[in-house]
Amino acid sequence: MIKPLNFTCKEKLPYLLKLKKGDKFQTIRKAWKKEKYHDLPYDGEGYSEGQIDNYTKTELVDKPPTYKVGDTVPMIWDRDSKNTKLGKIKITDIDLIEISKDEKGFWITSPDGSLFMPGYYGYEKNVKCLALADGFDSVEKFFKYFDDNYDISTPKKFWVYRGEVLWY
Repeated sequence: MIKPLNFTCKEKLPYLLKLKKGDKFQTIRKAWKKEKYHDLPYDGEGYSEGQIDNYTKTELVDKPPTYKVGDTVPMIWDRDSKNTKLGKIKITDIDLIEISKDEKGFWITSPDGSLFMPGYYGYEKNVKCLALADGFDSVEKFFKYFDDNYDISTPKKFWVYRGEVLWY
């Protein structure tokens, strides 16, 4: 069973309520990290203390996206523990972006540094399209939401899921 897309962001509720079958859809979700344990090599004579210490050390690695292209995903509104079904979408595209801010403003980049990079032709238009497609009224509300909820003064990675509404 596929985990539903759970919505609690009240800024996006008007957008969600206007969706209908066949509409294009987008949501941006935090790209979480997970612990990765190192394999403990065995040389046939037992483990040395150093090997065991090395095994207990972990590193944080990016988790893969929760959904894959082609997945049909239910959407629910979950405010105050009242689950309301919103519909289903089919995932058609997945991108990884990084959102951050510094003294010059807000930044959105792709892993190769090229997507939505300030100073490049079309940056403002692309960021506006991203914010509106995600259900925000403005770029300002978009960045405020991500800064308030994820403290983007330290760059954070996010999965952008795009798809089509199957039923609503």
